[in-house]
Amino acid sequence: MSVVADTIRFSVVVPAFNEGHSLSATLRSLQQQDFTGRFEVIVVDNNSSDDTAAIAQRHGARLLSERRPGVCAARQCGTAAAGGEIVVSTDADTVHPRDWLTRLDDQFRRVECAVAVAGPCRYQDPPLWVALFAWLGFDGVAGLFMLSGRVCYLTATNVAFRREGFPGYDQILTQGGDEIDLLRRLQSRGRIVWDAANPVLTSARRLERGLVYTFVVSFGYYYALSYLLNRMLSRMVIGPAPAIRASQVDAPTQAGRSRSRGARMDKQHALLGIYLNDHLTGATGGVELFRRATGSAQGPAKPVLEQLTAEVEQDRQSLRALMQSLKIPIQRYKLAAGWVAEKAGRFKPNGHLLSRSPLSDLTELEGLLLGVQGKAAGWRAIRHLAAGDSRLDSADLDRLIERAERQAETLEQLRLQAVTRVFASS
Repeated sequence: MSVVADTIRFSVVVPAFNEGHSLSATLRSLQQQDFTGRFEVIVVDNNSSDDTAAIAQRHGARLLSERRPGVCAARQCGTAAAGGEIVVSTDADTVHPRDWLTRLDDQFRRVECAVAVAGPCRYQDPPLWVALFAWLGFDGVAGLFMLSGRVCYLTATNVAFRREGFPGYDQILTQGGDEIDLLRRLQSRGRIVWDAANPVLTSARRLERGLVYTFVVSFGYYYALSYLLNRMLSRMVIGPAPAIRASQVDAPTQAGRSRSRGARMDKQHALLGIYLNDHLTGATGGVELFRRATGSAQGPAKPVLEQLTAEVEQDRQSLRALMQSLKIPIQRYKLAAGWVAEKAGRFKPNGHLLSRSPLSDLTELEGLLLGVQGKAAGWRAIRHLAAGDSRLDSADLDRLIERAERQAETLEQLRLQAVTRVFASS
């Protein structure tokens, strides 16, 4: 395949939001490429408030601005403006080996039918679990490609695709839209090549909050759930994940360690925030379970459960109001997890696959009873703190404790009635 000397071979698109701390290193690594053909570097400023734009201009990059927040909107802006035959996607916290573009060019020349070439990334100074995860993950991708010729995953920081015929990014998507959805779109057009020997080096800052946060929040909520809901509903239900910048990761202050909660909290206040958010998550799942139990109830139990459902919804609102008075932010990813967990519980068959099991009434009532008892324990814990905190209303907490205990007594009566219905004949 011949390339006309005056044509731009590659357009390297770098989306950037407040990347002043790392952008210079990225652009220097691109300036030092040994590729002998023509290429351009496009930095898409996605509403930065720091010196990102000035750094891009100082390094001679082509600077664009995209006001719509989100990495897919920024990547689409750069791709639409690209003049190269091949668009190369990378990130503003990534540095590249000198032969990165040369190797990409070699792969496109070697496999002329390829619509895209992707490769792995390595992390700068990663925790042990991150290094192990990246090694196993990308080696798995490479192994599957060797066996089947198919690429099962690509990272947005190291992928290049032919601009001609590219359908564009889905801009209602956030995290995941520039990776798994891009992979889906490219696979519909033709072959993707995986080059395991052409890695880039990227920041581990998004993984610095630990294994649990990474898998539950970053991947589970902002990546997987966001992708599924936004694509399924064709609108942005879950927005972009909070930006994590190197200056935040490096800050040795308590405020830096507590940035995920959005406020400068002391340790005790932060722990209280976790505690109340956990109770709010349980309340969210509990409300859904009450609604399900009420919908399937029959006879005298139905109006009783309807009244209890109304009360537990009010109790959840009371907890929200209490958290607001204490200036504790609601961690919405936990609420989503509670909602999903309750829905997943519906798949337990209890001995019946095609119809509702009689045992389901009993297990649901026991779940409701445990939830209400946990709620009462939570109210009692907060009541214990009320003497030293004027923001807490002792009389209101006493009322909530009394109501939770009454709810538990009612549910115990319904539970014993269900025991009789289910097991008495046996």
